[in-house]
Amino acid sequence: MFPNPSSNGHFSVVAEKYIEQVEVMNQNGVIVFSGNFNSKNATLNANLSTGLYLVKVTLRGPGNAKLISLLKLVIQ
Repeated sequence: MFPNPSSNGHFSVVAEKYIEQVEVMNQNGVIVFSGNFNSKNATLNANLSTGLYLVKVTLRGPGNAKLISLLKLVIQ
C-alpha cells in the first residue's frame, strides 16, 4: 500500500494475487469506504479526513480461499 502516509485518502494497493475487496475503517471500526476489484492493482480515492485508519484487503487465494490482510493507513 502506498503512499503511506497519504493525503486525502488517495492510495494504491498492489498484490501478487487478485484483489477482490478493499475496506477502510476508522478508529471506531466503522467502514468509511468499500470497493470491489478484480485485479492485482487497486487505486483508491476515499477522500478521508486526517487520522489513522485500518485497511482490510481481501485477496483471492487458491481454490475458493480468501486471504485477508489488515494494514494501517495514516492520512495527513
